[in-house]
Amino acid sequence: MSGLHNTKSKTLSALCALLACICAFMLAACSSSSTQQVSASITDDYQIKVEVPLSGAWSRIEAQCAQTPEMDNATLAYCNIEGDVAVAYFGSLEQGQTYYVRYIGCEGSGSTENKEYSESFGITVSTGQTATGSLLSRDSSANDGVPYALIVGAVVCVLLIVFALLLLVMKVYVSRTSHRIAAIKQLNEDYLPLIGMPTRLMTFPYNLTSKQQFDRFDAEGVILSKAVLEKERFDEMVMHYITAKANLRDYQTHVAQIEPTQFRHKLLANEEARQFAKLRYKRRDSFSLARVVWTYISPKGRNRYSDEAAYGDEMLAAVVSKAESREGEKAVYEAHKAQERAAMTPQMRYDVLARDGYRCVRCGATAEMGAVLHVDHIIPVSKGGKTEMDNLQTLCEDCNLGKGNRYCE
Repeated sequence: MSGLHNTKSKTLSALCALLACICAFMLAACSSSSTQQVSASITDDYQIKVEVPLSGAWSRIEAQCAQTPEMDNATLAYCNIEGDVAVAYFGSLEQGQTYYVRYIGCEGSGSTENKEYSESFGITVSTGQTATGSLLSRDSSANDGVPYALIVGAVVCVLLIVFALLLLVMKVYVSRTSHRIAAIKQLNEDYLPLIGMPTRLMTFPYNLTSKQQFDRFDAEGVILSKAVLEKERFDEMVMHYITAKANLRDYQTHVAQIEPTQFRHKLLANEEARQFAKLRYKRRDSFSLARVVWTYISPKGRNRYSDEAAYGDEMLAAVVSKAESREGEKAVYEAHKAQERAAMTPQMRYDVLARDGYRCVRCGATAEMGAVLHVDHIIPVSKGGKTEMDNLQTLCEDCNLGKGNRYCE
């Protein structure tokens, strides 16, 4: 359903943007037509000078002058072209008298000639007097003074609005009458909570102390060890995956059984197919549920190495299955052993030696006495011992060899 709403909003947004552009064009057209005006002025010798901006729609421009707004007994004068305006003069006028003028746009000649008359406006014969009137274009006069661009824009706007309404009506009609859409919505409501996979990713980072450790790092052994040490967490994740996969198969089976609605018109059938495709749940083939990341940075920080291994749902299920077998237990032991050995950093070794006074805790031998000092696990790694300060001690080589793989308190 969200896909349908998104499509509607995008369609309406596009139409609104287009309508805004059309309205801006219409306003510009209207404003441009209203900025040009006919002007009349009184010359020094008390003549009326009429100026009409040129228009490509007319082949000839004339002017009339009369003492009444109805232009009775009007005097006609032909306009001369002066630059980008047509100019006509009227003389023999009485000072202080108001006269009315208008212009005539002519197109064609003879019996086929068309004339368009502008509205008249008055001017009083007095020095310095001026007056203006509206310019009437051929297109606007033919449409009762309404600009042609305004009419075209209005028609386009109406058509776009009708088209948008038809689209919305068609979408709503299909959404409400299609049994196929109703069936897929019901399936989504029943199954989507059961087939979603967890989005939280289990991450296990390791910072290594040498390039050799980095090159030999066993990510599979680590994830196998984690699968045993954190068995409940891994089992829950895998069980969720198995259940979701079974529910997904049921969902897909039911979706395939939904028959299309038999609409009479192909447009309605296509709209139903589009809505159905958007509503149908599409699951990825695999989800990354866990990953192991290992990193090594050289002592001076000049080189940095990093790598990772991601484990999807099926791979993680196989790891958990392997961890439960004897082979898995052995691999876990080896992985745990390698993990604890790798955890012994030079800094930790130095701290243990300094804590024990740089002498064997068993016999007291020191390096000055020729002894080779080792840092030993009190509880051996093979018996579950960890590389922690409380489980480490300083032994000379002889004592360490004598202790062997034993736990001595």
